[in-house]
Amino acid sequence: MSDYARRLAAAREAAGIELGDAAAALDIQFAWYADLERYDDEVLTTLSYRQVVLLGDLLALDLVTFFGGSGRHRDFDELAAELRARVAAGSLEALEDEAGWELGPQLERPERFADMPLDALADICRLVAADWRDFLPAPRR
Repeated sequence: MSDYARRLAAAREAAGIELGDAAAALDIQFAWYADLERYDDEVLTTLSYRQVVLLGDLLALDLVTFFGGSGRHRDFDELAAELRARVAAGSLEALEDEAGWELGPQLERPERFADMPLDALADICRLVAADWRDFLPAPRR
């Protein structure tokens, strides 16, 4: 069990931030934020990568440690390049079908991967044998 919800709640409390303030910082409803601290999968399925990074900054979380990443850092340009190579060997439609997600906008502008939820990144990264956690930002010191 990942216990993301419990650890998010603990980090928010340690930072002295109220639930409503955390929700406002992410520009989401109070109930939505509360669910992040109730259900482990919510942080993976309902927030965009960009929102997760914002949450990490807000709560002073090392996201690589939080999600159990390797510490290897990759960027979305690399992911897009690897996916484009797959498209060149087949078709965009076939790759999107395999991923279960639309990829055209992200291949045109890789920074758009940051608008996707973490579970989408995980699905997409599997197409090129990558770990989605390698795309998390390095801890800020």
